[in-house]
Amino acid sequence: MSDFERIFENNRAWVGRKVAADPGYFTRLARGQEPRLLYIGCSDSRVTPEEIMGVDAGELFVHRNIANLVIGTDVNLNAVVQYAIEHLGVKHIIVCGHYECGGVKAALHPADCGQLNGCCRRCATPTACTATSSTRSPTSGSASTAWSRSTCWSSASTS
Repeated sequence: MSDFERIFENNRAWVGRKVAADPGYFTRLARGQEPRLLYIGCSDSRVTPEEIMGVDAGELFVHRNIANLVIGTDVNLNAVVQYAIEHLGVKHIIVCGHYECGGVKAALHPADCGQLNGCCRRCATPTACTATSSTRSPTSGSASTAWSRSTCWSSASTS
């Protein structure tokens, strides 16, 4: 079975489980979304924001990129933030990082990363990051300096 066949089969099974557990699930989701939170996080594939925060579909508006960067000139990010605040009524924005982030590691240990150079180098500048801290990874136990990116703030324009 190809990756695509497996994904579509998994989707069919997921839909079946959702409808069996809650026949109105998709009807409610189709009515729209009213999330109170915008989550800006890393594109890391190992866990989803909804899973780590324990929220259901429709409760969290999500933007993900490499190393959870927030750069003022990023048109995509700016569009997400504007849409979240002006159209969805999001009240809070969370910028969340994680241990062992490959994007942060690339920024802290510069090498030629091709197209990622500009992105990763922005992460390594103090203007792009909130703070530095020495952390110990819960998985590897190794100490490393990493950017603390779990800053939360309330959106001033939605009070």
